[in-house]
Amino acid sequence: MTSEQAGGAPRVVGVVVAPGRGGPGWWRLHGVRFLDHAVKALSEVPGCDVVVVDEAHGTRELSVSRMASGYDVVLVHDPLCPLVPASTLSACAAAVGASGVLIGVLPVTDTVKSVVGDVIASTLDRDALRLLAAPVAFATSWVPALERRLPHARDLHDLARLVDVLGDLTTPVPVEVPSLARRVADAEDITVLECLDEVGHSPHADVSTGGTTGPGAPRPPAGPRRT
Repeated sequence: MTSEQAGGAPRVVGVVVAPGRGGPGWWRLHGVRFLDHAVKALSEVPGCDVVVVDEAHGTRELSVSRMASGYDVVLVHDPLCPLVPASTLSACAAAVGASGVLIGVLPVTDTVKSVVGDVIASTLDRDALRLLAAPVAFATSWVPALERRLPHARDLHDLARLVDVLGDLTTPVPVEVPSLARRVADAEDITVLECLDEVGHSPHADVSTGGTTGPGAPRPPAGPRRT
C-alpha cells in the first residue's frame, strides 16, 4: 500500500501521453498546444507529480507499475480534452479513495439513432448515454491487474480502451465534468471550445494570443516537463 501525504491527501501521479509529432494533440487553442494545456492543468493539482510520456523524456517504455509506484491515485489526462479545469482534476483525484475508479463524462445532447443496415430502427434514450471526457482516475490498487493488459504508460493514451479494461475489473463511477472538458475532434470543435472558454472567463483563456482556431503548423516542442 502507498502512504497518503500529511493531512490525508492522496499522493497523485498525473499522466499525459504525448501524441505523435504533428498529431491532434499538437493543435493549438488560444495559441497554446493541447499538450501544454493538459500538462499545466495537471501541474495545478495539489500533491500531483506530472509524468509526460514521450520519446523526449525517455518514458515511452515506462511501465504502469513503475510509474504508479509510491502513489495512491493515477490521474490520466487526455490532450484532446485540453480545457479540463484543474479543479475538476483535483476533485476527481480526491474522490477516488482506496479502490475506486472515476471517469469524466458529459451528457449527450444530440438525438441518437440506432441503424440496422440502411434503416433507422429506433431513437435511443440519450438520458442513458454519456460522452467520455477526461480525466480517468483510479486507485493504484488496480495497477497489477490493469498492467496485465495495458503494461506500458503509453498504453493509457486511449481513454476508451482504458475505461473498458478498468470496467472489466470493477464498476467505474461516472462523474459529470464541465462543458469545457469536451473532446476536440476538428477545427470546428476548437472554435466552439474557444468561444465557451472566453464566455466563461476561464483562467485558461488568453485572447491576447489571437486565439488560433485551427490545427495550424505546430511549433517545435516547448519541452513538456516531468515534475
